[in-house]
Amino acid sequence: MFIVIIVRGVFLVKVGIIGSTGFEFYRICDSYIEKEIIVDLESIKYLSGDFHGIDIYFFVRNIRKGACPPHSVDYLRIMKAMQLLQVNSILATSVVGSLRPEYKPGDHIIIDQFLDFTKYRIFTVYNKDEFAFVDFTYPYCNSLRQVLANSCEKIGVDYKESGCYVGVDGPRFETAAEVKAYSILGGDVVGMTNIPEVILARELGLCYATIALIVNYGAGIEGNLVLRKDCREEVNKHIDKTVDIIRNALSNIRNREYCDCYLKADDIITN
Repeated sequence: MFIVIIVRGVFLVKVGIIGSTGFEFYRICDSYIEKEIIVDLESIKYLSGDFHGIDIYFFVRNIRKGACPPHSVDYLRIMKAMQLLQVNSILATSVVGSLRPEYKPGDHIIIDQFLDFTKYRIFTVYNKDEFAFVDFTYPYCNSLRQVLANSCEKIGVDYKESGCYVGVDGPRFETAAEVKAYSILGGDVVGMTNIPEVILARELGLCYATIALIVNYGAGIEGNLVLRKDCREEVNKHIDKTVDIIRNALSNIRNREYCDCYLKADDIITN
């Protein structure tokens, strides 16, 4: 059952933030507490803080000790934790590669579509005893996307108001042939984390939107090698803008328009 409290058409929000590389919670909340919640009989840690009266719950994709490659992130437990905490608005940050010359490193993009090229992810919240045919025509919450767009406008950050995210497993980067194929199919950027987050969020009835920071051109576009250290340097140059976008979005998230994301996953079929 999904609980959404509305007063005069305005959400009373509990916000979840999923942080990407370089995005730290202290940049959002001055004070916070580390907590944990039990999900599927195991504990998962998160940070809890207050942003001008809004409850914020911060999760990093690397929830275990040591380096965690994108294909090993426990996306399902993170999203289930959000649901148990009664989060109803999720703002995710991502770092991505560009599939088009006009989408430049340093640009921000508000994703509105995806192409799923992952092969080995847990791609649904349902088990063998139940499932649902869930509408994914517009997979990202348009109401939250508008909040992010308004934030970019207000603080003067250059951004793309829409774009198609190509989700891949990683951890390797793509070949030049793959980059060319993805762009022909309509992809604008490529990344390793947004899938299955957006899928699981929709199935759980949670509003979800992503602000993505482009940190490199895909293989073959510029002719240079795609190296992790170069991507990290690009993150460090532009992450302050990403933080500013999220902070401004939080300041205005109470006033976002009503949406029906929580209604799209209620037709569950049981065996």
